[in-house]
Amino acid sequence: MLYLFRKLYGYNSFSNYSRYNKRVNGLIDNIPSIRYGKGIVMIREVDLSKLEKIIRKYGADYESWKVIPNEEETKRLKLNKN
Repeated sequence: MLYLFRKLYGYNSFSNYSRYNKRVNGLIDNIPSIRYGKGIVMIREVDLSKLEKIIRKYGADYESWKVIPNEEETKRLKLNKN
């Protein structure tokens, strides 16, 4: 599960006894998303297949819902208002 977490959320990589620090981005860092809590993330429907692919690869369970985002969430997710 640690590797799944790293793939989704990224991690800080330390080398040479913490002398050098590098941030390795995860999928959630590279797509518009809103993280609400541990394991709760809102993403765009078009990005769902990318997320499902990684989750299935590691054999984890998940649930998804269609929600109606408010104005602030719409801006953060870079959605077009219709």
